[in-house]
Amino acid sequence: MNKFLTKLILAFFLSISTLITFGCKTDKKDLLIANQKYESKPLNGININIDSLYYPGLMSRIDSILVLQDFKTKKPFHFINLNNHKYLKSFGTRGKGPGEFIGLNTINSFDKKLWAYDITLSKYVSFDLDSILKFGRSKYRYSEEIIFTNDARKNYCPLFINDTLLSSLTFSNSKHRILLSNKADGQVSNELFDMIEPVEKTTPQRLHNESYHGVMEKHPLKNLLFIGSRYADLIEIYNLNSNKGIRIKTHDNFTPEFRIDNSQGFPSIVYNGQWKHGYLDISVTENVVFTLFSGRTTGDYANRNSLGNTVLLYDWDGNYIASYSTDIDGHTIEAINDEEFVLCGVHNGISYLKRYKI
Repeated sequence: MNKFLTKLILAFFLSISTLITFGCKTDKKDLLIANQKYESKPLNGININIDSLYYPGLMSRIDSILVLQDFKTKKPFHFINLNNHKYLKSFGTRGKGPGEFIGLNTINSFDKKLWAYDITLSKYVSFDLDSILKFGRSKYRYSEEIIFTNDARKNYCPLFINDTLLSSLTFSNSKHRILLSNKADGQVSNELFDMIEPVEKTTPQRLHNESYHGVMEKHPLKNLLFIGSRYADLIEIYNLNSNKGIRIKTHDNFTPEFRIDNSQGFPSIVYNGQWKHGYLDISVTENVVFTLFSGRTTGDYANRNSLGNTVLLYDWDGNYIASYSTDIDGHTIEAINDEEFVLCGVHNGISYLKRYKI
């Protein structure tokens, strides 16, 4: 039997035992509190040297091609061949015109295309990978552009559910966690998954939703969504077919720490001095969810609180599989298969990209 599959089966039964031991339903929203102690196995990675990177942020994989988004390079997207770790080319244009970007928030893939979301311009743009690689230095064109027309709902982390429907998280006043939007016109068609209740009842809904900023990924084949919260030890799994979800607090049961500032004439979030980072990024395969976890506070780690070196693996039922500590701090993770992933990070002006095998 495959070594990883054996580990996965054992981890499933251990995780069920953990949730029975540590977990209890605390309200009607199926919130489980695990507070598990993780023993991390150290991992050393292989360097992928890309000279053209200055401040890489987002990653996405399309078959054997890794796409990196860089916040500072003139062309924002860079292609790397994962078979030989060779740089292929860079492309993209910064600006407010069609197919251009000023505030990239998410990159992912659907139907063999790269999709990039600009949260500032509220648009989701696709590029055909094969066409870009074949055109060489000649001008490329974007394939499609979706404008989210209801900007007040502030979509982020959009993902395709199917050819006509997208899901996203929100910064809006909605009391739901997930929005569904139509591809044709960008309009919200439904709202799903009751939002977790705020600690302070007086917190404006929009700011509460913003404090639970996170990242979301969809199962490659099934209608399952996995969400990791950036400022809490919270993972959430939602089944679009059954319209049911679960929430699991995984570490110290911490919540976003912030105060509300009204000095600009409108309420905004100001995070407290010891605010803690939770799940920085997630990436998925059919069997495994790779999560990059921080657990660091601003006061303890200064400029490195938004980085992490703990990679936690879960299955699609939320069961804990394993934990690893990497030899670098990262802010973005991308799964290659069930046993390999790539980690990207920047510290003190130095960017790095490493590949790991578990």
